[in-house]
Amino acid sequence: MPSFAQVKRNHISYIAHLDDLLEQQSKDQSSPLWEGHLESGPFVKENVKLLLEKGVESAGHATSYGSPSSDALSQDRKNGVSMCARKTGEDVGNADADEESSVQSCWKGHLPPNEVCDRLSELVQKEAQKGVVVARGLWAWIRLEVPTIEDGNNFGVDESVQEKLLRACQSLRTTSWEHQALPKKVHYAERRALAMSWCRYPNLEDHAAAIALADRHWFYMACNSLEGQRANALSVLDMLRKNWPKVYDPKDHKGGNGRAAMY
Repeated sequence: MPSFAQVKRNHISYIAHLDDLLEQQSKDQSSPLWEGHLESGPFVKENVKLLLEKGVESAGHATSYGSPSSDALSQDRKNGVSMCARKTGEDVGNADADEESSVQSCWKGHLPPNEVCDRLSELVQKEAQKGVVVARGLWAWIRLEVPTIEDGNNFGVDESVQEKLLRACQSLRTTSWEHQALPKKVHYAERRALAMSWCRYPNLEDHAAAIALADRHWFYMACNSLEGQRANALSVLDMLRKNWPKVYDPKDHKGGNGRAAMY
């Protein structure tokens, strides 16, 4: 098990690393955290496109026929049929009934990913995992410092300080686990739902704006995630620094007085 000095260095290094990352919001254009990304690319609704292709599904493969015409999409809308439910007897031609029933063509939508959001997702997951490791190491060290009461005499032992620090470490660890799941629960789930809706209702032009706003929302949520990780780690470190004598020597053998208060 690493010494407390190593555990403390890891904790401080983690906070400093998060500081450096968050400073990139206004300085580093190559960083996914750079705020300038919001002014271009998929963050602007005019740049969000649903790429459509016509495929004939037969024997497990599809063939591309290009993009659908507005007349075809309008006809789908009038018939109340989604893009992926079109029977194409004209494409099948004079094929017999059995072959015709086994062949189906549909308009397939392809929504390109937002590369900046993908990089943000990877960053949030990576830093959250680091937070789990840092919190786990500090929790284990503090847990070992809880004194064993052998004779039933707990006079001068301030257990509440130890327990509060352990709860703070556990809270940092739990929050870090929750942040790891944010990309899946928020960004990818929201984008997937909007893309599926757009494929079903291609004439509804509001989808582009909704996806652009969803990506912007994830950008700010990812930044808030890193800021939250930093704030939680700082809180634990500050609590530990102010109450270090009670953690290291809870019975206060030198002074003989218990310290009941926690700072």
